[in-house]
Amino acid sequence: YFRDEGGYSFKELNKAIDKYLPSPTGNNTGRYITIAKIIREKLEITDTKGYNEKEHHAQIQEKRDFIEKYLILLLKSKFVTTFEDLKKTVQNLDIEDI
Repeated sequence: YFRDEGGYSFKELNKAIDKYLPSPTGNNTGRYITIAKIIREKLEITDTKGYNEKEHHAQIQEKRDFIEKYLILLLKSKFVTTFEDLKKTVQNLDIEDI
């Protein structure tokens, strides 16, 4: 369930990045990748090739979904207004509290 929700939330996060932090070049693909990498690092998911049992663990996916929804809320609420702020927000999250 949370794997699907996390995937859906990631797509919604990408849409929020497009809407609230549009790239000067018109292409936010690099930003999506950067945020995904930072989230994976925070969740200690480093092996992304093939099926990764740890990555598919429900608790990890639940945290991923929470982080993505939280970032969407921050963007929509305009608490985060730059891409640098978005990156710092993810980097500063305390995963233990989620």
